[in-house]
Amino acid sequence: DLNNGLNITQFYAGGYYPSSESIIGGTQDNGTRFSLEGSGGFSHAFHSDGGFCAVNQQDDDIRYVSTQNMNIYRQDATGAVHISNFIRNRVGGDGGVWFINPFEVNMLDGDQIYVPTRQETYRSLDGGRTWIALTGNTTGDAYSVGISNDINPTIYIGGTGSFIYRIDSAATAETGKEIPLWTPQNLPPSSFFGGVIACVEVDPTDKGTIYVAMSNIDDDSRIWRIRDADTDNPIYDDLGAGLPQGMPISWVEVDPLYTHHLLIGTEYGVYTSMNNGASWNKETRIPNTAIDQLRLRASDRKLFIYTHGRGIWTANLTDSPVASAPQKKLESRFTIYPNPANAFIQVKGNFDTFTLYNSAGTEVKSGAQRTIDVQDLAPGTYFIELTSEGTSSVEKVLISQ
Repeated sequence: DLNNGLNITQFYAGGYYPSSESIIGGTQDNGTRFSLEGSGGFSHAFHSDGGFCAVNQQDDDIRYVSTQNMNIYRQDATGAVHISNFIRNRVGGDGGVWFINPFEVNMLDGDQIYVPTRQETYRSLDGGRTWIALTGNTTGDAYSVGISNDINPTIYIGGTGSFIYRIDSAATAETGKEIPLWTPQNLPPSSFFGGVIACVEVDPTDKGTIYVAMSNIDDDSRIWRIRDADTDNPIYDDLGAGLPQGMPISWVEVDPLYTHHLLIGTEYGVYTSMNNGASWNKETRIPNTAIDQLRLRASDRKLFIYTHGRGIWTANLTDSPVASAPQKKLESRFTIYPNPANAFIQVKGNFDTFTLYNSAGTEVKSGAQRTIDVQDLAPGTYFIELTSEGTSSVEKVLISQ
């Protein structure tokens, strides 16, 4: 009871709700805690060491929490369900996972989860009810996953030894489709080697531009930008100039409205850049403590800062001079109904062709008609890709009994 009310909680990671000031975070030794509407009082959500957690952005009654050694639970009004046994059994239990094991949820599809382990990286499309090993046993222990701003995203997997992999159309990709960003024939600068990639952040407007943060202590740069990462010839940019030499960096966020505006969480507080990392400024309003994670909500540009020793902080980027223009809401060009469907899918909108894929990434139907018969398909999760004038859009479709 002596430490009640002291703002010294050690958060490993956290998540945010679709709107409001409500937050959730996993703490060292004190479980997962949440606060509603910005209240200074936190309530108990789950026991043990809390770890990574997330809120389903399409249904905030559903959240994901985790404890040490990658025990992940899906919580809703009916209680908590342990969803990670399949993965733990495949990789050999505690020895095959990290003590605080990351996982990432697609913000555009709260049922889509990616979990890196010391061996393979896993994918679920149904909120953790079923899983597949999305990768083989990659070189270097996988630790971090970055997800592009797409419902069928490009993902990047980083880990030890500075190894990093790309998977295109990750929601429908077959297992073993990971592509190494660097090979013996196409090496990054020597100063890139030897890092532990703690975070991969994908530019929200360009899936081929990613930012890589390294959390191990080293005199080489701990922050990099990789351009053309979705091609066979990525370009590596060292962004470490102007930062304390060798300072570990745990997280990167990119402002969705002004993508030249970068924010990083470090062992010594928060730093920001307004020029794509050419120079950095120390944020003096945040304590000089370890920042284990940052999360930036794109809808209103609210920043959530999870510290390992000084609780959770928030910041409104709209209060900054950089917010001189209103944010534009992106809307889909197509409407798909009914969804879930059991007999047919109707597509409203102009497109040239469609391709329907099952959750294993196998094409099951294609054509140009607006009404698609699905009576012959097994119930489950599907993805429909619509093409028009050389561009494409992907939407998730559920087929029921």
